[in-house]
Amino acid sequence: MAMLKAAFLLQLLGIYGFFEKGSDVHRIKTAQQWKEKVKNSNYLWIVAFYRESCGFCALLEPELEKVASELKHLIHFAGINVEKDPKFTQQVVQKFNFQITGVPTIKVFSPITSPYDYGGERKAAAIKKFALGAQPSFVET
Repeated sequence: MAMLKAAFLLQLLGIYGFFEKGSDVHRIKTAQQWKEKVKNSNYLWIVAFYRESCGFCALLEPELEKVASELKHLIHFAGINVEKDPKFTQQVVQKFNFQITGVPTIKVFSPITSPYDYGGERKAAAIKKFALGAQPSFVET
C-alpha cells in the first residue's frame, strides 16, 4: 500500500507517468499510433481512458498492468490520457460515437463488433476473466 501511495504521489508531481516504456499497456497518443495498433488489428483491445491526476485511475493502473502482462500474447491493452491528449481523445470519441463522462473509462474494441463498455470490477482478476470471455473466436465449427 505504501508503494501505491508513493507511485500516486510521483504521478501527481509529474515525475512518473502511467504506462511508461516497458509497459505491456500501450500508451496511444496519436491517430497514427491508433491506426497502426488498434484499427487494423485482429486482436481484442481493451482501452482505458484516464487522467494521471485521478485517484481512481491511479488505482486502476497497476491492475491493468498486471492483466496486460499476463495476457500480452492474446489480448492487447492501451491507455489514452484524456487530459494530455484531448484532441486525439475527441477524435476517437467522435469516430466511434460514444462519450466519456468520467475517468477511468474502459472500452473494448473488438475486430468483429462495435466498441462497448467494460463495467466490471476494476481488479486484475475481474478484468482478466472478462477479457478472456470477450475474446472473439475465429474458429468455424
